[in-house]
Amino acid sequence: MKNTILLFTLFASIIFPLTSCGDNGTSASSKPKYILDETNQLFSIIYDFCYVTSNSTRWDEYVYKKNYGYEFTHDTLLIFTGNSSTDINSIAKVQHEGGPLVLTSNNAEGIYGTWKEVPNDDVCHYENGTLECEPGKGEKSKVFRVLTITHNSLAFSWEKNKKYCIGDDFDDYWIEEFLQYDLDMDVNDVSILKSGCNTAKFKANGISVKVTGSYEINSDNVATETVTFESKDKTCSYTSKHVREDIQYPKSLCNTKDMSKYIRKKPNHHVYEYSNNEQYKNEFIPCVADMLDIDINSDK
Repeated sequence: MKNTILLFTLFASIIFPLTSCGDNGTSASSKPKYILDETNQLFSIIYDFCYVTSNSTRWDEYVYKKNYGYEFTHDTLLIFTGNSSTDINSIAKVQHEGGPLVLTSNNAEGIYGTWKEVPNDDVCHYENGTLECEPGKGEKSKVFRVLTITHNSLAFSWEKNKKYCIGDDFDDYWIEEFLQYDLDMDVNDVSILKSGCNTAKFKANGISVKVTGSYEINSDNVATETVTFESKDKTCSYTSKHVREDIQYPKSLCNTKDMSKYIRKKPNHHVYEYSNNEQYKNEFIPCVADMLDIDINSDK
């Protein structure tokens, strides 16, 4: 299980200055973090990154960029991912290959407005300039990506699907797969009973366990997932934080606590991928194994 933050790059069809500090005392933060070319239907987002050393972190602005092309089909916006580049001044290269990101809006004026990703349970196919969607044929969406474009801002964010229940992931993922693959248990005799949107109960090795969970996205676009197993005399909890691709990595995570994995294992670099899977492997799995009276190998 991995929860990652992927940090991406971006394009430009015009010259754009690359700097971590402002010129003549001007803050780098005052410079635009996007480029929009409506004539050629292209845009870029410029990303900031966390730089880590063996004992500290540093927030660097205007480091990478990611390129996008877009087109409209009726009232739908199609976003195509282009090339990634460390060169802020590179020329845009966007090839309309593969499936686009499909978004709709109820307040758009041309490209300007708030565009929301269609749910994953709507299966869309794009071929030869034609988009066809089949509503309700896929898995239920946990989140939606949102693209907000005004005359002075352009950025992706995301929001939780209000209809999503983390309890929907308990039976096949958090309980059966967890017990089978992380604890090497035979799950044929494990009984699971859902008891609400965010809760479930199961019985294994004669021990009854209540599972509760939460999934929320804060104002920094950081999603936090927490899962807790409770038996009569023991509690085991696991918390993860992550951000979707294309969404700006938040400065709030650029600290020695959140970056400790990289500070220990690979200092002196910009973090491209964020993972806080250490608690899951080193604490949660052994805790539940002890709860269920199961011996596990030291490498679990």
